[in-house]
Amino acid sequence: GGAGGEPRQGGRTGLDEGAFEGAADVVRALRAAGADPDDVDDEHGTTPLGWAAYACQPDVQTILRRVTSTG
Repeated sequence: GGAGGEPRQGGRTGLDEGAFEGAADVVRALRAAGADPDDVDDEHGTTPLGWAAYACQPDVQTILRRVTSTG
């Protein structure tokens, strides 16, 4: 993890946080700015898509499923 070089809060990227919170607008904005959807967090090794699934955020899952290459 950490290869993406994104700023992290508690081991998670902004994309992880936005996905977990179901903030589709934030997720879209971060993706437009080049955030890596395949970057995994430091603690659980989970992608933003994994966080969206964990938090039951179907709209964000739909956005991220198109751009995530790993589980």
